[in-house]
Amino acid sequence: MDVLVELSQPLAQGNGLPVRTVALRYLLDIGVIDDRIRSTAQAIIDNPQRIASSGGWRTFTDDEQVRAAAFAILR
Repeated sequence: MDVLVELSQPLAQGNGLPVRTVALRYLLDIGVIDDRIRSTAQAIIDNPQRIASSGGWRTFTDDEQVRAAAFAILR
């Protein structure tokens, strides 16, 4: 689990590589949510910029996937 947390934490600063989004979703699937994961999820939601790894139309879908996982974690 620690590897997944470390992989997902850069999302809090807006660094949206696909592997980070997958790590965040796996953490959600596992269901073991600690303060580090909640903090990352809150930072994702608070970030006004799109979180994505590339430009173009994927920017919107990448950002939506990251934010959906973050909202689900904080539920």
